[in-house]
Amino acid sequence: MLNGKIEPNNKVKNMFKSIQLNIDNPHFLVAQGKITKIINLKPDELVSMMEETAGTALYCDKKREAQKVIEKKETKLQEINELLSAEIEPQLDRLRQEKQQFMQYKQGEQQILSLNRKIKAYEFYQKQRILESKRERLLEMDERGKQLAGEIERLKRGAAEAQKVIAESQGQSHTSREFGELEQRFQEKLREVTYKVNAG
Repeated sequence: MLNGKIEPNNKVKNMFKSIQLNIDNPHFLVAQGKITKIINLKPDELVSMMEETAGTALYCDKKREAQKVIEKKETKLQEINELLSAEIEPQLDRLRQEKQQFMQYKQGEQQILSLNRKIKAYEFYQKQRILESKRERLLEMDERGKQLAGEIERLKRGAAEAQKVIAESQGQSHTSREFGELEQRFQEKLREVTYKVNAG
């Protein structure tokens, strides 16, 4: 009977199975004469009987299989960790070092390029200064040359006058002392012009 009604055995079994009770289990109902036997069971036997009665014994096998799978996974994970430590990590460290060295090389290369540009700019600036200085020097020399040309022209006129004076002095029978003085003045002027030309 079920709830005061007569029901088929299958329906009663299904009701108990819905709450995870297996009435086909030999320990589902304990006969009165077996109670003393159950009380005297060892702890392991009692636990086994309880698991079988509760229907959890089926899951023990699955639990053991799952534990074996977990152990295999843990072993595989340990192998992977050992592989990482032995091979992958050293390669990563080497790659990190190579990357750092490459970055230092690129940084040094950039610094060299920057210094080369600065050196070329400085050399260009120095050459410009030298060129400007030479240009100014040429202008000064040109101006000096013009001044010397004027000085030479003036000295030529002075020399012509001196020669004229000498000729007149010779015609008027001047003394040799006066003639020597005029010649000495002419030679001094000539040396002065020569010095200025060489110094320019």
